[in-house]
Amino acid sequence: LSLSACSAQGAFPEPPVNPAPRDKWTYDLVVEAPVRPVQRVEMIASYNIVNRECLAREWLTGAPTSPASIDVPLAVEATSEGGFRATVFADRLLPSDLYGEGECRWELAGILSTLDDGVVRFQHSGFVRPLRPEMPLQTLGYTAFERTRFDSASPTDGVMRSFLTSLKREQPRGATEPDADFVGQFPLDRYVRVRSVGRATN
Repeated sequence: LSLSACSAQGAFPEPPVNPAPRDKWTYDLVVEAPVRPVQRVEMIASYNIVNRECLAREWLTGAPTSPASIDVPLAVEATSEGGFRATVFADRLLPSDLYGEGECRWELAGILSTLDDGVVRFQHSGFVRPLRPEMPLQTLGYTAFERTRFDSASPTDGVMRSFLTSLKREQPRGATEPDADFVGQFPLDRYVRVRSVGRATN
């Protein structure tokens, strides 16, 4: 896959890919009480440039004229628990001088998932790495959708979105502990919940 074809905005010089990445994470996705079985899941990992001074800039104003992020599609597999899993490397992209302004460095920002149940397509955005990746923590995220929204096809732009999302939660690595506040606020008799968990696998 040519990474330049997946840039978030405009043309993007293709950054070098790490031939031996080591910072490996798994990202698990579960749909809680779906209206219909999910038939397909697509996941995209977003990487951001962390040092914006390396970007090309407009000569007069100094505003950046080059993209600061890039999206990479991930391979998704079904799990025996009825969920979906992807493997992602935080160090997939190597630092490089893309614009002649110095070396650009990358960080893994998160994963956008698009789910399809044959009638409705809906999205969940989740984090993978905790704020302190050196700690034995995992990240937990939720999105809730009103169940009544699944009664008709996706909106005209093709995908259903929700602003009912939880903040980035961190918890000790291991069995997933539900976010009691979010779960209590959005019960499954009225909502479909999408839950994601990111864990280091090194």
